Amino acid sequence: MKRNLIVAALAGFGLLLGCGKNPTTASGTKTPGGDLLLRSHFIGTAGLFTDTNAAKLKEIWALPSSSAFRDQTLTKLARAPFLTVSNQLPKAASDQAALFRPLLDDLLVAESFTEWRGPAGGPTEFALAIRLGDERAQVWQTNLWQVMQGWNPAPPVSAKIEKLDGWEAKIVAGPNQFSFVRAGQWVVVGLGQGPLTLRSNLLQKIQSGGRPVAVAQNYWLDAEGDLERWKPWLPALAPYQLPAAHLTLSNKADYVRTTLKLATKTPHGWKYEPWLMPTNLIGDPLVGFTAAQGIAPLLKPLASFQKLEMNPVPNQFTVWSQSGLPFLQYASVPSQKVPEQLKRLVKPLSAELFATNGASTRRALGSIDFEPSRSRVVWKGLPYIVPALQPLKIGSQEFIVGELFPATFRSNSAPPELFGQVVGRTNLAYYDWEITQEQITRWRALHQLGEIISGRHISSTNLASQKWVRTVAPFLGNAATEVTVTSPTEFTLVRKSHLGLTGFELIALSRWFESVEFPNYGYYPLQPRRTLPPKRVPPSGPAVVPPNK
Repeated sequence: MKRNLIVAALAGFGLLLGCGKNPTTASGTKTPGGDLLLRSHFIGTAGLFTDTNAAKLKEIWALPSSSAFRDQTLTKLARAPFLTVSNQLPKAASDQAALFRPLLDDLLVAESFTEWRGPAGGPTEFALAIRLGDERAQVWQTNLWQVMQGWNPAPPVSAKIEKLDGWEAKIVAGPNQFSFVRAGQWVVVGLGQGPLTLRSNLLQKIQSGGRPVAVAQNYWLDAEGDLERWKPWLPALAPYQLPAAHLTLSNKADYVRTTLKLATKTPHGWKYEPWLMPTNLIGDPLVGFTAAQGIAPLLKPLASFQKLEMNPVPNQFTVWSQSGLPFLQYASVPSQKVPEQLKRLVKPLSAELFATNGASTRRALGSIDFEPSRSRVVWKGLPYIVPALQPLKIGSQEFIVGELFPATFRSNSAPPELFGQVVGRTNLAYYDWEITQEQITRWRALHQLGEIISGRHISSTNLASQKWVRTVAPFLGNAATEVTVTSPTEFTLVRKSHLGLTGFELIALSRWFESVEFPNYGYYPLQPRRTLPPKRVPPSGPAVVPPNK
């Protein structure tokens, strides 16, 4: 198995907890090597929370609900190495989660540098350097030694590695090797199919300069990698040619500033077109607003979208959320001949939503109908909401407008400054603004409603994730995200937020951490199908008339 235990586990930890630094090109963008999977540098929460600009992050981190949710998540994650290679281990092998668990705490607190490389389809090599005091370094040495001793037939052996004292272990099911070295203030671990070049490079840098990477400047987390190399772990993105990505996180005035650069290998072909949105429908008070264009190339490869046979394929969308009920969520796409298109959508939408696929899926509630009098498609028979797609015409421009709940009359139009963030900007591909606290409430309710509609067990409100999002929501204010086209081969995302994530992302992430199959993604199981009692059959023979009471 190419993705062995420590590579998958520690690389996953690196993605979650740390990020990396690479020399920049003249344009200021990063150009990862063709074999790069991940390079990351994370200064650790111990360093982050000394920054006065991160006071709010520190306050959220210290909440009791944050501690409980964090502890639960790391305890689950500690089993990930075993799950990765359990089919290669002896049947009696234990998961060793108790040995991995304290190491995850260190990966959150301490500064770390990660590098993972390997040719496509070939063996990969992974190296991690983490800055630890003597006591914690001894815990890493003892725990990893015991893991290797318990999972491999041959025990680890002492070795000289780059003139330093360390030890090595052969990995079960192949010639792969794992190594541990204490170098100055750093612990360096490496894994791969020898020689372990990345590990040796880190040790040489530490011996010559005291560090495996330069001191962080103007960021607390920095990561880069070639997303195309991650397709085996991202099957939903298989139809697309994925870019190289470079992510940095920094803090200023209690806001997290997120910058993500996406560099395509060939020209992306994005072209500006005038923004089209039903501004007369979008009224205050708003709690969220999103607009995007250039989406047609993303929709066309999707098999589920192809079944809808929409013509033209939407290239823009606008979404807005109004305060009040959680279901006041609306969307629009510019289109043509909308009534005819909506009528054609009934059959493919019904086939997609109500198809059964063996015992693992179940028909959703309700039915989808076309109402000729209003030329609209309505999903009937659902609790709380009445989803509908209906036509709208403003001048000569037609729209398909979607709603979860009938729109309420709003006397106040949205502020012109909001539309000014979008209209007229010829390099803007995506814009999103929200009041994150409000959106957390909205997406929690919609997620629970989705569980009801799909017939799944409703997740408990007492889950650690649910308690956490309820507690953290009041700390979060406005968040704004922009994606601009910065060159024919590059998009740049910039976000200003209090936690680095939107309300939807926070709910999705917390639900994933509570998933029954975490760290894989899995849904709550379906509720058992209702079994109707047997039909009562009257006995044969003449009817018996009971006595009058």
